[in-house]
Amino acid sequence: MKIGVIPQRFKEDVMTSLRTAKRIGAETVQLYAVANGENLHDFSDTQLNDIKNYCTDNNLEITGICGEVGGFGFRLPEKNADRIDFTYRNMLLAKKLGGYMVSSHIGVINPQVRALQLESLRKIAEYAEELQIYFAIETGPEPSAILLDLVNEVNSDYVKINLDPANLVMVQNEDAVSALKNFGNTIVHTHAKDGINYHECASEEIYTAFAHGGIKELFAKNGKAFAETPIGHGAIDWTVYMTELHKLNPELPMIIEREISSAIISECEEAINYLKSIREFIS
Repeated sequence: MKIGVIPQRFKEDVMTSLRTAKRIGAETVQLYAVANGENLHDFSDTQLNDIKNYCTDNNLEITGICGEVGGFGFRLPEKNADRIDFTYRNMLLAKKLGGYMVSSHIGVINPQVRALQLESLRKIAEYAEELQIYFAIETGPEPSAILLDLVNEVNSDYVKINLDPANLVMVQNEDAVSALKNFGNTIVHTHAKDGINYHECASEEIYTAFAHGGIKELFAKNGKAFAETPIGHGAIDWTVYMTELHKLNPELPMIIEREISSAIISECEEAINYLKSIREFIS
């Protein structure tokens, strides 16, 4: 159960951010395809090898690529072809870097758009199976049972789950351990994040606001529905959660994803140390 970070969250160029990740104790990293003015798709093979070699030399495992396709995921028929192609290129990038997966949100699942999402995921599955790279769907926009039903219908060994327990807590008010048990062996990758749900909220409203950059306006109108917190300060009982995660698969990574913070490097370092102490306790 290696513990790591998404280093470009530090607002540094990728090589500097990797050095920072190593310094604060990360054991593994997931990389953004595009971040901080850098697009890894534009990097030469030499530059990608520099990233890979630095990580190899410093015992930093690259799990793969965080390849968000954009607001509304695969719910927009006019954009789906380009987004599927982008996902395929992210899989190629992950493979070049020695990773095994690509994660992305796919948009809130509802009866009106589910067929579009299913069609897109089946096309992605063909590429994933060809490359033997997982496409791991981010959790949160819907209860775990609804997402699991879609994944089961895709019926691919390579379209699985990236479990983000905090998204489920914040948006669905769903217990993280219950969701983990529900997803079971469909989980191939995890994000470590914490949060609090204050009151019921509508997923469609929340993720539409995220897509348009208007979450603050929505909270101003309806009240603050949830908040991301530093790990250990939210609703997740990390000892119980990590115990169950270890039972499920001790090889699953935990990638810290701190999205809102003015002190992200120090908070990630504290989170790494906190999660490592729990890992030692439960081992």
